[in-house]
Amino acid sequence: MTIPAPGSPSISVSLAIGPPKFARRTEPPPSLSVMGILHAPEPRRKNLICIGPPLQLERTKRPKRAGFSSELGGHDDKYYCTLEPEIPVTFAYRLMRAYAVEVERCFTLGHTYRLEVRDNESIRWWRYGRKEDVLVPPDQFEPPEGGEEPSGPPIKLFPVETIEFEVID
Repeated sequence: MTIPAPGSPSISVSLAIGPPKFARRTEPPPSLSVMGILHAPEPRRKNLICIGPPLQLERTKRPKRAGFSSELGGHDDKYYCTLEPEIPVTFAYRLMRAYAVEVERCFTLGHTYRLEVRDNESIRWWRYGRKEDVLVPPDQFEPPEGGEEPSGPPIKLFPVETIEFEVID
């Protein structure tokens, strides 16, 4: 793990899943959470839409997703957040019931799975300010000035411990 240069913004990240062992019909369904803490003098706004290849746990026959929206209050508003300096922010996601029921198609029973963040993972696109300052106001088509470019160089994620979970019958 590389330590960020003094004065460089960084984000400490931790991952958790509960319970770490679960059966197909566990109630309530398992929950995955990601907590981030910004180490910087000013708030950063992070685009939490994954730009890498999607992880697909089950096959679907849904129509293709609508284009990405950076409109304040729009259908993708929930994927934006403001990270305030030194204030933890936690995102929790409850694994969908369909995954638990269809676990045979998603996971091999009895196997242990690992969730990790790659070494030197970073946030490449971010903006200074709160999401209200950087997202496009409703019914406006142009982003705020400079909204297409990141506010600075990538921000490294530190530290990220691997988590494991097991699907049992």
